[in-house]
Amino acid sequence: MKIIFTILFSTITLFTIVFHSALVNTTSIDNISKVKASINEHIKKQFTGKGNYTECNFGELFTIKPLEIQELDKLLMLKNQLPNMKKNYGSKLDSMISANDSNISRKKSEIRENKIYHYYKINHLFTITFKGKSTLYEFDFMVYPNYKIKDVSLSLKTELTPTERADLMYFINKEPLIKQENKSYENHLNDKMYNQLSNALINSGDKETMLHQVLKIVRFVRKHNKFDPDVFCASQLKEWVTFNDPYKQNYRAGLFTRLKDVTADSSSNNTIMYHKISYQKEGGERTNTAISFEFDANYLIIEIKEYKKDFDKFF
Repeated sequence: MKIIFTILFSTITLFTIVFHSALVNTTSIDNISKVKASINEHIKKQFTGKGNYTECNFGELFTIKPLEIQELDKLLMLKNQLPNMKKNYGSKLDSMISANDSNISRKKSEIRENKIYHYYKINHLFTITFKGKSTLYEFDFMVYPNYKIKDVSLSLKTELTPTERADLMYFINKEPLIKQENKSYENHLNDKMYNQLSNALINSGDKETMLHQVLKIVRFVRKHNKFDPDVFCASQLKEWVTFNDPYKQNYRAGLFTRLKDVTADSSSNNTIMYHKISYQKEGGERTNTAISFEFDANYLIIEIKEYKKDFDKFF
């Protein structure tokens, strides 16, 4: 299977380290629960009257420590270490302890006077549904130590059809896409598929487009119990034709080729598929033509060409 998706919606989290700040994983269950509760309340207030909020996923919780707090942490660490460093400083140890205590006091005053705080950062994916239409949002939330919202940054907003919303929850919950009698082999196939799809999202320069592509693949694999690139791409071709004039007019599907490498030297992961089609405009004669579709490594269509003659050589 040639999915070259180069892990999940905690998978869908891309954290950015703030300049001059330390990003530290936070494992306190109490902190995580309070941060999530604060974010839930904030979202519900912001979207009051605009739709129903449904939580999809939270990413990992991180603590952001400004430079001044990092420096204080180092001084406090040194304070704990100094009593055991008699061999290093000898008779100067007491003066070293005193100097470090003074530095700690000054640094605490600086932090207090400048109102410098650490804060938490967490990624959150959720939907807002209004009059049957769902919008998916992904935000990075920055939260103060008292669990008040410090800042919010939008990283994704896209409309979801009811089918896509169901596929999204299936994907987030890591439900089995492929069923096998051998459960060990089934788990292996599903873990591999989920890692590929998740990495595709994380590494994509266009997360919105890639998300919809991932959901298409989820739906395809659930239906066929496998991922067949040729069949998947042919289905994308037929979908494209049915939405584009003049080809959609009285469209009749002809031959499809298998996917072929665009370049023979493997300098590109792109592939190409050719499709014969026949269409007829209202009151006109039937037209026979061929179209080529070039796909990137994630099977997204990136180029379409029509061949009005001499196209049999492709089939």
